[in-house]
Amino acid sequence: IKSINPDIVETHQDLANFFPLIAGRIAGSKIRISHIHSSNTDVQLNSKIITIMKKLILHNATHLIACSVGAGEFIYGNKSFKVIPNAIDVSDYIFNESMREKCRESLNLNDSFVVGHVGRLTRAKNHKRLFKIFRQFKKMRPNAKLLLVGGGELETSLKQLVKKMKIDEDVIFIGETNEVVKYYSAMDFMLIPSLYEGGPIAAVEAQANGLPMILSDQVDHNVIILRTSKLQSLKSSDQDWCQQITKLIFQLNNRIEDNLIMMDT
Repeated sequence: IKSINPDIVETHQDLANFFPLIAGRIAGSKIRISHIHSSNTDVQLNSKIITIMKKLILHNATHLIACSVGAGEFIYGNKSFKVIPNAIDVSDYIFNESMREKCRESLNLNDSFVVGHVGRLTRAKNHKRLFKIFRQFKKMRPNAKLLLVGGGELETSLKQLVKKMKIDEDVIFIGETNEVVKYYSAMDFMLIPSLYEGGPIAAVEAQANGLPMILSDQVDHNVIILRTSKLQSLKSSDQDWCQQITKLIFQLNNRIEDNLIMMDT
């Protein structure tokens, strides 16, 4: 930071924000922004240590920002902070029929109903529950496939899990990619059963693509944009989730039409 000598240091590492904030303060940066994106943490630390990390963030930041109220309250407590929702350029994610056909053909998904999920392979994304819901849904839709876009530390264990659940032939791991938009177009539905989320950018991108989706009630409700996007309690049964998927599918008139409605509003 000293070698660059920036006027502003902005950090997006949630609880770990205090590291660069302290460095920025020592280096002499006058503006030090803490930007929070998660409403919880996967870090297995003593509660006292977490409290100290939060205090260090508050002590060393000059500006407090979060992507949602829940995310801000998690780190900042009752301190004043500014909410800046995650945003995208909608035009970059518009549904593309040609892109859909090419992507589905390359993955041999032409005759499949594709359930999608975009996100890192971490505990917070709750892939274990995702697999259970998908396995139940496949009983209703035998041609269903699950498309996972993203990488992470749980990749190996999750691949082992789908084999154990005997759904490995129906689950496709794409890994990390810079071409996520084509996978949105290839999907028919999106599931986000997260244990917690500040405001998942993937949900915003997918809705810009017109994808119907169900998100867990632990996701910030402000991320809901389209009428075909709904929150579902994690306490609900897998069967209940599948019934909601069916209902939303019937509500979807046209993905391009729903895109235009969203852009107008």
